[in-house]
Amino acid sequence: MRRSALGFAFVALTVASGPATSHATADDVPPPPAPAVPATPPAPPAPAPPAPAPAAPPAPTPAAPASSAAPKLVLDRTLHDFGPCKQNDRVKADFTVTNAGSATLHVASVRGDCGCANATISRKEIEAGGTATVSVTFETNRFVGPMTKALRIMSDDPEHPETVVTLKVDVSAGIVLGPPNFFFNMALVGAKPTATVDAKWKEGVGKPFKITSVESANLVPAGVKVEFATEAFDAPPWHGWKITMTFPEPPPVGAVSGHALIRTDDPDNPKVQTLIGGAISGRVVVSLLKPSFGIVPKGKGGKLFVRLRPFDATIDLGTVAAKARKGTVLAKAVADEHMKGEWVVELELPKDAAPGPIDDVVDLTTAVKGEESIALEISGTVMP
Repeated sequence: MRRSALGFAFVALTVASGPATSHATADDVPPPPAPAVPATPPAPPAPAPPAPAPAAPPAPTPAAPASSAAPKLVLDRTLHDFGPCKQNDRVKADFTVTNAGSATLHVASVRGDCGCANATISRKEIEAGGTATVSVTFETNRFVGPMTKALRIMSDDPEHPETVVTLKVDVSAGIVLGPPNFFFNMALVGAKPTATVDAKWKEGVGKPFKITSVESANLVPAGVKVEFATEAFDAPPWHGWKITMTFPEPPPVGAVSGHALIRTDDPDNPKVQTLIGGAISGRVVVSLLKPSFGIVPKGKGGKLFVRLRPFDATIDLGTVAAKARKGTVLAKAVADEHMKGEWVVELELPKDAAPGPIDDVVDLTTAVKGEESIALEISGTVMP
């Protein structure tokens, strides 16, 4: 029993100390570690599914076929030449408008591009295949020579909403005055202004004539007189007489107006009447010497403005003052901020002005020699 125990102890000791000895056999060496097997790479992510194709737009709803019915304006002509005409004449022409379309034509307007050409249409609604008449009246007034104007027809023709008719006229028949009146520019007081009118005829249209006399009539202001002198002139294709009007004495300050009567030996034009006109100014030019408030309702009041300026740059108005004599209106003079040397007179009718005539005089004072005092006559009526 003791022997077995010793043997068991010997075996146990051998097993416990065995790894520390150098007597291990080849069978005791552990095999080399197996080479590492590379890990299988992860599978690439599956591609994203393709985006769904955009839905096809809905097929457009077929448009309803446009109606082929439409109006169509057709004129019998788009040019009319009145030919040679006299001054102060009135000539006429008619045009036929046809609706060549398949729907009713509506004409909105028919008008000339100046007051000398007036037009009307017989009807503004024209059925398909129907017609209407456009009547044109052309007034030559005091025009001289050839001229062209336009007549415009506005309609609902989809292709031509505006149709233009060309009107031509040659104001050259008979005796022609050019310029048509004895008008003169504003003249300074003390001057004797002149004005000239040519009374003439055109080759191939008119005929020679002589002037037997020229007279004035209805001249304003009273007492003003004018004289006329004539001399022949030739400026092909025009021929005739140059008539010059003069004042034997300087006219007073204010407007000058009247008539002149030219008498000739032409049986078709034995007399031709024209106008005389112009203005005489003092060294102080006043825009309105007789201002009027017109008809004013009670309690409304009103304002007027009168401008003063020197006749030319050599004249200095100095300081202008304004004062009403009766006090019916209020008056003051203010230097113009934008026009050097000019003044504005402000006239005010108070709102509490009594009903009845507006009767007052505003005295203006200036530094201009001989025109130191200027009177404005104020008028008008305040209604009850």
